[in-house]
Amino acid sequence: MTCNYPIEEKILQLQQRKKQIANELVTEDVGFIKKLSKDDVEFLFG
Repeated sequence: MTCNYPIEEKILQLQQRKKQIANELVTEDVGFIKKLSKDDVEFLFG
């Protein structure tokens, strides 16, 4: 989905990134959790 508005584009990108991180967190083994950076955790829960 592409928008002509920069803010909406940014929101869509953020939603996609959060969804990807959440999906990986649920589907990967425990090793994935060790790979999460502080920024990833803050982004996911921020």
